Amino acid sequence: MSKKTMLISDVSKPYQDIEVYPDKNLFIDGYKFPIPIKQKSKKIEIKEAKEIKIPKKIPEMIVQFKDHGITFTSSEEVLAGEILRTINYYRLSVFMLYLKEDKSFSNLLKLYEFDSFLRMSINRLIPSIEVLLKTNLAYFLSTNREILTNDRILPSGLIYLDKTIYKERHLNNKDVDRWYSKVAEELFKKQEKDVMIKHHVEYYSGHIPIWVMVEHLTIGELSSFITYLDRPIRKKWMDQLSEEIPQRLIIEWVKTIQILRNTGAHCSRFYSKYFNFNPTMLKMDEELIFKNIEYDKEQLSLIKSKFSHSVFAGLLVMKNFYMLLGITERENWNVFVEKLENKITDTPEVNISNMSFPKHWKEILIFEI
Repeated sequence: MSKKTMLISDVSKPYQDIEVYPDKNLFIDGYKFPIPIKQKSKKIEIKEAKEIKIPKKIPEMIVQFKDHGITFTSSEEVLAGEILRTINYYRLSVFMLYLKEDKSFSNLLKLYEFDSFLRMSINRLIPSIEVLLKTNLAYFLSTNREILTNDRILPSGLIYLDKTIYKERHLNNKDVDRWYSKVAEELFKKQEKDVMIKHHVEYYSGHIPIWVMVEHLTIGELSSFITYLDRPIRKKWMDQLSEEIPQRLIIEWVKTIQILRNTGAHCSRFYSKYFNFNPTMLKMDEELIFKNIEYDKEQLSLIKSKFSHSVFAGLLVMKNFYMLLGITERENWNVFVEKLENKITDTPEVNISNMSFPKHWKEILIFEI
């Protein structure tokens, strides 16, 4: 019997037809090293192959730092020897690009530590936004069945299974079915370890109400859920959630939070980073950010484009979500802003323009309480 081979990437999505011949076995191949170029990629081209670099020992890493202009005292060399055992040279060396005149190892480390502070602060602040969105969306959908759909077959707690709440486009191309499949798979795998899922499998025949289901969504799955909702339904939700945030912005803003969260979760860099998000700002925020900037329209457009991919744009989106939270959460946000100001003041190596911070950044981020 002959064999038909398919890549795992070709069969990883459910709800698709796969041609299988009766006289052939279907063999699902896996990903392999070295990594091949994507067949449809227009951004990558194969160049002349180079030899993989020989790994360097720590003394050689210090020499390499020196070759790039980093200076060391004898005590800094000892410190570097200790640090390079716990922090990858590759992770640390990128901050050489952002040092000013004094390129000492200590200053390099200060930039790294500032970036770590930014990352840990964002990691700590995002869960409150995630909980807000999950709680409010689940409550709105489950308690407003009469204004969302005429379907009375499913209980209100299972409204997320009512396909009339989703955009037709996402139903037709199976986005919703694939989302169902992914979420159901995760809940299925958790049933023996999670008390609430186990309870609903044992006593409710596996029917999981929306207020339980949302608690198990990743922020990426939550973003997809919101994206797939029919626009009128999403607008009604946003009208209830906030009068300040137009529904057309919510998808961009949630995706921004998702990228910030994933960046922090993978311990990636925040300082002077170009982010793959582009959130539209509220008009009042935009006016405050770009006030007193005297440029022609073309220059201002370039500045706004750079800003929209910056960490400051991400922080402003976070601040606007915190605006919807209680006084205690807003006070926590202000504590972060004060600490951020102190960190910037105590770290002269930090260039706020590298993060698209305007000079009056604190005035923009702080809550008046």
